[in-house]
Amino acid sequence: IFMQCAVVESFKVKAGIKWSVPVSAIIFGLFHLYNPFYFIFGVLAGFVLAFIYIIPEKLWQRFLITYATHLLYNLTLVVLAIAG
Repeated sequence: IFMQCAVVESFKVKAGIKWSVPVSAIIFGLFHLYNPFYFIFGVLAGFVLAFIYIIPEKLWQRFLITYATHLLYNLTLVVLAIAG
């Protein structure tokens, strides 16, 4: 999440939101490249997290909401894995 926030902020300044979201999503997917299936969902999740990140105005809100979303997503996957 730290990396994704840094990428969004960096690209937002240099190339605008139009490029920061997809670049951030692809890099987020690359961090989940240990499985091609996870890479695809990592890119999709990266888009969602990047869009969630850019909505709030304050940096601490951006990070907190993005972090909480990622945490809830991972927690849901763990619960589903245990249950199923």
